[in-house]
Amino acid sequence: MANILLQEPMFYYPGTGEIERANPIPARAARERAEAKRGELIPGVAAQTAAELSGVGVIDWGRVKDYLREPREIKEFLNKYEIKSYLRSNAKTDKPRPSGRIGKIAGLSLAPHFYPNMLAVMPFKKDGTLATFPKEEFNRFDGSGRKTASQSTGVPQDQLLDFCFGSSPFCRQTCLVLSGQNPSTNEAPRSKMKNTLAFLENPELFVAGLHKELQTKGKSARRAGYDFVVRLNMLSDIPWYVICPELLEENADLIAFYDYTKVPYWGDPAYERVRELLDLTFSFSGSNAGMTEQALKSGERIAACFAPADPERKTSVQYRTSWQEIIASGLVKRRGNKHFIELLGGDWQIVDGDASDYRVDDPQPCIVALNFKQPNIKETLVPGITAKTRQSREKFAYGVPDVEGAGLAYAQAKAKLKKKLQGVEEYPLQDVVAIGRQLEASRKKLTRFNPLPILPKGSGEAEEARVPLTMFPIEDRRGFSGLLIGPHVPTVEND
Repeated sequence: MANILLQEPMFYYPGTGEIERANPIPARAARERAEAKRGELIPGVAAQTAAELSGVGVIDWGRVKDYLREPREIKEFLNKYEIKSYLRSNAKTDKPRPSGRIGKIAGLSLAPHFYPNMLAVMPFKKDGTLATFPKEEFNRFDGSGRKTASQSTGVPQDQLLDFCFGSSPFCRQTCLVLSGQNPSTNEAPRSKMKNTLAFLENPELFVAGLHKELQTKGKSARRAGYDFVVRLNMLSDIPWYVICPELLEENADLIAFYDYTKVPYWGDPAYERVRELLDLTFSFSGSNAGMTEQALKSGERIAACFAPADPERKTSVQYRTSWQEIIASGLVKRRGNKHFIELLGGDWQIVDGDASDYRVDDPQPCIVALNFKQPNIKETLVPGITAKTRQSREKFAYGVPDVEGAGLAYAQAKAKLKKKLQGVEEYPLQDVVAIGRQLEASRKKLTRFNPLPILPKGSGEAEEARVPLTMFPIEDRRGFSGLLIGPHVPTVEND
């Protein structure tokens, strides 16, 4: 497989023996064409370049419709690549929406940035599907740059596929593909590579199956009386509004689409065509501050990661910074029921991005604050990974100063609570109250440093008040499913 790839001037699709759909445009030239002064990407050009570098280009919707008339062919295709479902959810997408409206969020997971090129060195069966999955090789892959990705896969730099055009070495070094279950299990990364292989082999047939699943699940959600919300880029950053806008348009009455992207989209005619169908949030990459500031000033929403400012403090779950810690640090100021932060050339509203993944409810413009997720690749597997991660974290995430260790104490208490609740189907109310008191005790020190002002209606002055922590059960049709933990802001009425 690796030899075939290197002999061809374009990407070879395993299992087909064909290369006619591969894009011959050299990645380096395409990147240069999409770069403006100071290395920023040009809105309107970048998305087209991103589509080219994905190796797919524009999907032929006519062929997709032809495949939709052949359900047996779709079924055989899905069986071949062991795709039981395109759309899956995770702990964050399962969180309730801030509005309280019932909805289901699911997403499509393809391999991110330079990972699709690993198909060049993976073992295949005779039918073109993956044989065994080399998890350790997957974890060792260095996709931080074009040079390292080429060295890891043998694919020449000017032929590399890129599923995250607009990413930086900093975000690639700390990509979510390196955290959570991805490095520790075979199934999670293997599923992403299977999806990616199927997508590259036959984009139209892949999209036909995806469209069919969107229709089925969308109609089922409507009958049940809840919203079905979809992210087509759980890890990748492919401009679907360029490669297949019809997929969005044909499912507009059933599906609400949203995504994060580092490809500038505002002012792009291709995106404006589907803006009402696809809600996008622009992401800070660690090297695109100018473009991120431009997004905010254009009225767009942006996402940025926050991490403990102390370089020695770990960022695994129990050491992660929190929304409460961001508030206590003094970085955030409260005005009425909103929070603001001076960042990226302005004084912008900021929201807790980890309370829910559903961005459509968030205001525009605003900054979505996300917790930095620590990659959990072991140093014994990739020597030097800890130092590289720390360096990238300093560029990719904004530092949050801790106040006398209060933030760390609160984060550890939250982690302890989460661990205690794992696998619990029912929780006695008295235990909930007891745990709430423990968490509140760890939080007292936090709020003492920056009490949150409540603005009474009709008053020009802010009244200082502590915001108590509240915990209340979340229930669905099956009964108890968890606890929602967060600050409760009382409404202050004038007599």
